[in-house]
Amino acid sequence: FRAITALSFAAAILLSSSAFAGTQGMLYEGYLTSAGGGPAADGSYTVTFSLYDGEKAATAFWQEANVKISVSGGVFSYALGATKPVSIGQLQSVKSLWIGVKIGAESELPRSMVHSVPFAHVAQAANGLLCTGCVSVKSIKFDDNIDLGGNSIKAKGITAVTITASTVQAQQFIGDGSKLTGITIPTGTCKAGELVNGIKADGSLSCASAAASLPKDGLDEVSNGVLKNQFVESFSMPATDKDKGIPDNTGVDLVSSINVPGLGTTEQFFRIAVDLQNSDLSTVSVTLLPPNDKKVGITLCDPCGNKNAKTLKTSYPDKSKVKTGDLSKWIGKDPKGIWNLKVKDVAFCLPQLDAVNCDVKNSRDGKLNSWSLSTQVLSNQKVQVTGDLVVTGKVLTENKEIKLGAVSDVCDASRAGVVRFKNGAFEGCNGKSWAGLGFQGFTYRWNRWTDYLRGGSSNWAMDNNSSLFGGVNPSNWSSNSTASSMSSTTELLRTLFVRNGPPLGNLQNAMVFADSRRQYNDSNVSRHVAVLFRVKNTSDKDITWPVYWYHTSYGGWSERSSIAVNGQNTYNSGSSNYYANHKSNHNLTIPKNRTSTVIFVVSAAPFDTSSYYGGNRPTQLGFYNNCLKLPTGLEFVDDLDTKPNGWDK
Repeated sequence: FRAITALSFAAAILLSSSAFAGTQGMLYEGYLTSAGGGPAADGSYTVTFSLYDGEKAATAFWQEANVKISVSGGVFSYALGATKPVSIGQLQSVKSLWIGVKIGAESELPRSMVHSVPFAHVAQAANGLLCTGCVSVKSIKFDDNIDLGGNSIKAKGITAVTITASTVQAQQFIGDGSKLTGITIPTGTCKAGELVNGIKADGSLSCASAAASLPKDGLDEVSNGVLKNQFVESFSMPATDKDKGIPDNTGVDLVSSINVPGLGTTEQFFRIAVDLQNSDLSTVSVTLLPPNDKKVGITLCDPCGNKNAKTLKTSYPDKSKVKTGDLSKWIGKDPKGIWNLKVKDVAFCLPQLDAVNCDVKNSRDGKLNSWSLSTQVLSNQKVQVTGDLVVTGKVLTENKEIKLGAVSDVCDASRAGVVRFKNGAFEGCNGKSWAGLGFQGFTYRWNRWTDYLRGGSSNWAMDNNSSLFGGVNPSNWSSNSTASSMSSTTELLRTLFVRNGPPLGNLQNAMVFADSRRQYNDSNVSRHVAVLFRVKNTSDKDITWPVYWYHTSYGGWSERSSIAVNGQNTYNSGSSNYYANHKSNHNLTIPKNRTSTVIFVVSAAPFDTSSYYGGNRPTQLGFYNNCLKLPTGLEFVDDLDTKPNGWDK
């Protein structure tokens, strides 16, 4: 290249964010000519810029090497210091500033002198003001006020006779404040049971209830851990749903329900655990329907496993992620209500591949082993006392002594342990039925009677009053009446069945009555024995109770032995005569999801004319072959004192 001409240099000052740290940039513009004298060809060139202290200086005090410039019509520009900043400190010490330019690998072109424009960086009037710590505050004298505009003063300490400001903000004031003026000192007191929680704008105290200032879960903190209202609650599926078969692609879902009582507010976690098996979990889906959602629900898994996987045993969402929906949305809410779990199988199973799970005969593929719902709740229903509760005076409610109410709620597992006062007696819920305190109830109620009384003024017993004999006139007990003839009115049944069997427990057999009475004839005189059971079916299907019993009857005088379930005749001896040691067995159907009344009645056997000095009439009623050990899903309850009227109750 022949020459380079500086068109302008440092006509503009390029400042970066670090300019105030002592570095600057300068704009350099030039005209590059070729060896022939014309403008250099357009394009990109590699250039090295150097600054010297003097035209003949041997070395450059600053150099920016191998930078790219773009030339158009011979003209180019470049901001010196773009890749290597120019130090103002270097410029201050230079006596005569010269610039050298080198194109590519060629020799450096003749140097050009830099005139005074760049030295505006270091004007004598501002010399040193860009340095840090080089000017002592003692050297600065003020002879008037300083107006900083909207700027601030930052200092470790300020000493002044007077500070005038509309607002003074500080983290702390040091001193006793005795000489402060214009400050309103708060006065007054809070009411009993309240605490100061702030100062109002007018200087008065702001008070709040001491109880309101406690967190809702703060019982354990204020009681040293003796009291708490945080509980981990867990609810499992009904026992009757255990091993419930999964319909095999029938279009019907397996549904299991858990009824969650009011608990309070859930917190920290909400968990669903599921345990089931199937011949191929890749065709199975599980959906949870909360109480407020009967259609969409939360899909726990779909599919619930890989091809031919057979066991699903996990919990959501801690171990497995739900497919759709969000269980965490129940945190902060009360889960009260019925939760339904639905299991769907959408493909037929093959017993050849899995004979254990695939039940083609009953259209079942696998089963639901268990499922449960658990959560930590902040209860608004109960408080746990982890130590002893010591009361030196009376326990009062609403300024009265505790009074047990005559609640009529159904006694079930959720109310086990509740005590009430009803019908003039204290009763407790044993988880199955209401019973007088001190015992669990009786397996059955029973009684025996004679329908006709001889001697003196002979007549039908007790004026033939049906209200004392189960709603049946004594004269009719000797004329075709059976267990199904009895009244459905609970009070009439309670009036007759006043004898109690053994307490509820593990009774398997029972001898209720066995006796023989000598008679001189059989006219109008008969003895009867009756037993009443209350049998609860906790499942969603009818269950058969196989009964084995000893019984007597006298068909000649229409004195029958019989069985009735909820007022419906299920057995009648008819015209048959059954003597001592006669026995038979019957399958009784106990309806699903309810408590049923089962009554057995016998009468005395026929008159034995061969007996010496008159005949004997034996009477027997007993249960054998362990038939009082009820099938799974059935249980005896003793609620005759509280059950409503009607066979459907």
